Amino acid sequence: MPLSGLSVGACRRPGGRVGDPVSGSVSQKLYIYGVDHPDKCLPPVLVCPLDWGLGHATRCVPLIRIFLDRGMKVVVAAGGDALEFLRKAFPSGGPPSSPAVRFLSLPGKAVRYPGGGGSLSMTWSLMRQLPGLLYSVRSEHRRLQDLVRETGAGWVVSDNRYGLFTKRVPCVFMGHQLNLRPPRGMAWAGGLMNRVNHWLIGRFSACWVPDFPGTCNLSGTLSHGGRLAGRVRYLGPLSRFRDLAVQPTDNPLPEDFPPDFLLLLLSGPEPQRSLFEQLLVEQLAGLSFSAVMVRGLVGSGAGQDRSYMPDHLPGNCRLAVFDHLPDRPLAWLLKESGVVVCRPGYSSLMDLSVFGKKALLVPTPGQTEQEYLGQRLQAAGLAACLSQEGLPLESGVDKARSGSGIPRMEVSDDLLHAAVDELLEMGGQAGAGGQ
Repeated sequence: MPLSGLSVGACRRPGGRVGDPVSGSVSQKLYIYGVDHPDKCLPPVLVCPLDWGLGHATRCVPLIRIFLDRGMKVVVAAGGDALEFLRKAFPSGGPPSSPAVRFLSLPGKAVRYPGGGGSLSMTWSLMRQLPGLLYSVRSEHRRLQDLVRETGAGWVVSDNRYGLFTKRVPCVFMGHQLNLRPPRGMAWAGGLMNRVNHWLIGRFSACWVPDFPGTCNLSGTLSHGGRLAGRVRYLGPLSRFRDLAVQPTDNPLPEDFPPDFLLLLLSGPEPQRSLFEQLLVEQLAGLSFSAVMVRGLVGSGAGQDRSYMPDHLPGNCRLAVFDHLPDRPLAWLLKESGVVVCRPGYSSLMDLSVFGKKALLVPTPGQTEQEYLGQRLQAAGLAACLSQEGLPLESGVDKARSGSGIPRMEVSDDLLHAAVDELLEMGGQAGAGGQ
């Protein structure tokens, strides 16, 4: 699983923006009618991230910013922590003078992860929940018809929500798992899984992947090759931290907090998020370095019991704990940390690539996508990847320090602007057509 061509400084894209205002372009029409003449604004775009962890919501942040920069209105329809996160990311609707972001509740089916076991345990758990998931897809599809009418949306961007398509307006499916990986022992099911996956994605007007085209990429075979290859528009990695990598950030720690600390980023659905947190806290008690933990809790999850967490670790080492942090202080922690310990979820990897970090990656048990991404980076000597079961935290951190680190990828907006231009050219009149 080599990362051909993936090295520090190798993944640059030229400056400039495909979509800068030029005569007769969609961008110029947006500039004229969206900003100079707000009474002639285009219809809003409906952005709908999946609520399975925060990753789908976080990678929608730069996309929403692009729409706002073009003078467009955005309606976010989501549920749970994803909705709460985006409310906090756009508390006043975006930058000054930009159109407001509206927020609507569109909850999906809450997936339940098993508390133990490997990929087969995860597979059987999801299979038991499959009827409910399929019903959720159908319900979302019906609800979307009403949302398009109620909001007057001209376009829909669905991040991994398979039911959010309609013939009324152009709809985009955004995701990185175009080619699913079956669990160990079930390779025979891979063909059927992917035929169904490709059929579901094929019902959308377009398919966007937040990665680079070609061999210099983060997602490997998950997003490259396969039956959908000719329909995919690559956006480049999407990270809310891209601009903060070169801007001043805010230190959330006391001035006397030891430097070169370990940054522990928790994420993902329960109960695995809590199990990972408890495992890390137990092992920290016997280690000789300071750590900062960001628990990944927003909304109703914030404020969960942390009484079992020590304030001080052996020697002069310390532990700082945050439920959730805004972008600027979290960016500071990412910049200044020595090693990051986190899940190899795809959105997390995109964030790490902004800063070029050394990382210990611990896949969620049973998530074949995370196992593949973590092992791929480890095989290239860019990160350490270890199983959660029996995790040796100290030796894992040492292994991460000895690696070269995930390369920093310099990304411009040209691919994203080109995709948005293409989407806007598809339509923008809500209410036409059927379901």
